[in-house]
Amino acid sequence: MNAESETPRTATSRRAMKEPTATEIIKNMTETVHELSESSSRLRSQSKALDGVASSVTSDDPLAEIQRLRDMLQQHDAEHTRRMQEIKTNLQRDFHEGTRETFEEVRNGLRSKLEQDVKSEVDIQIREHIPSPLSQQVEETKEQLKIVKDSLINSRSRIDNSELEAKNLYDPLSVVLTPEGKQSKYWPADLGSLFAYDLESARLLVKDFGLVDSDQLHVNFQRFLAHIGTPIDLFIPATKD
Repeated sequence: MNAESETPRTATSRRAMKEPTATEIIKNMTETVHELSESSSRLRSQSKALDGVASSVTSDDPLAEIQRLRDMLQQHDAEHTRRMQEIKTNLQRDFHEGTRETFEEVRNGLRSKLEQDVKSEVDIQIREHIPSPLSQQVEETKEQLKIVKDSLINSRSRIDNSELEAKNLYDPLSVVLTPEGKQSKYWPADLGSLFAYDLESARLLVKDFGLVDSDQLHVNFQRFLAHIGTPIDLFIPATKD
């Protein structure tokens, strides 16, 4: 069947198979109205043409010829009426289908908006009842674990350093971490290296551990050794600041 012989029902059936959207249905409705207008114009033109033919009839039986032309006109009118009714029926069906589809789109949109609003409200309620986000709690837990781990490392290092004697002057010192959980850049490799520090180096070492430094070299040594667990009296006699 070519495009010229395609009926409105055939065209409508083909569109229905494609499951048209609301926008396509409205476009089809506009095209159908345009088709109705063209059909009416053609009918008026045909009626005028038949009137002209009737006025110029030269048949031997004018009445019979006029009746025949009137019958043709009635047939055209009946066909036009049938096509108009068929188009009207299809138009109403397409309109209802478009309305139903539009309703579904609106309902789905409302459902999506409602779900989004509910989720936002739930998030607000959760934030009000939970002191901090889960991610923040995880970070805080990691920080607490690191503090505990650093304390354990320092405790073990102090135990090792407490066993040092005068003969162990060049044995490696077990590292005690700074309050930041790092090894001080001023950390001495052993006691021999520590006692080689001048006053400025000793003060920097003491301050790096958050201790109060002194302008007396031996006091800085005492405070550092006490902090790392080394017995002071074995290396530095007790003196007043």
